[in-house]
Amino acid sequence: MSAASPALQIHDCWNRIGVWGRETPRCPKLEQFTHCYNCDVYQAAGHMLHARALPTGYQAEWTEIVASRKQAHARTGLAAVVFRIGREWLAVPAGLVEEIVELRTVHSLPHRSSPILHGLVNIRGKLQLCVSIAELLGIKTGGGDAEKKEHRSIYPRMVVVRNDQHRFVFAADEVLGTHRYAEKELESLPATLSGALTKYSTGALRLGDRNVGLLDHELVLYAFSRSLA
Repeated sequence: MSAASPALQIHDCWNRIGVWGRETPRCPKLEQFTHCYNCDVYQAAGHMLHARALPTGYQAEWTEIVASRKQAHARTGLAAVVFRIGREWLAVPAGLVEEIVELRTVHSLPHRSSPILHGLVNIRGKLQLCVSIAELLGIKTGGGDAEKKEHRSIYPRMVVVRNDQHRFVFAADEVLGTHRYAEKELESLPATLSGALTKYSTGALRLGDRNVGLLDHELVLYAFSRSLA
C-alpha cells in the first residue's frame, strides 16, 4: 500500500483510561456512558478519521486492485459440468444443471414417436422427462474402456437440467464434475467430430488429456422439447 498520510493528533483516552486501558484512575465519563463507544470523545475521533484526506496514490492503487480482481473473476467466471457418454466427453453450462443423482428406473411411454424421449423417471417424488443425449448426438454407448483402465471408480449418473419451460433428465456413463474456464480457452471443434456433435456443440475445452465438447445448451434443449411433439 502507499505511504500513509501524516498521523492525526488523536488522544486515544479509551486505550489508556477507558474500557481498553489499564491506567488509573478510570475515565469519569464511564459512569455516564458505560462504554467508550457511547462517548462523544470516541465518536469525534471516529469522525476525524473518516474525514481525513486520502494518502497520495491511495485511490489509484485501490482502483488497480479492484480492476485486477475483476479480471481474475473474468478469467474463471465460466463453469461447465463435464460428463461422459460412451467415448465422448461433453459439457453443459453449470447454471443449467439442477442436480446429479444416481440412476433411476425409466418408465417407458406408450406410442412415443421420438427415440430421443426415453420415458419418465422419478426424481424426488416427481415424474420427470427422461431424454437421451446419445440418441440426439448419434453416440454409440458402452464405450469408455480406456477410462476403466485408469482403475478409477466409475459410476453412471443421471443429470437433471432445466430451462424456462421444461426439466429434462438424461443418463451419463460418468460425471467428472464442474470445470471452470475462461472464454478464451474455448477451442474450435476437431475436424474428426461427427456431424451431429458438430451441430450441437459450440466449441471444445481441453481438460487434461481429454477433449470436451461444450454443448450448445439452447439448441440441445430445443431438440429435447421438439421430441415431445
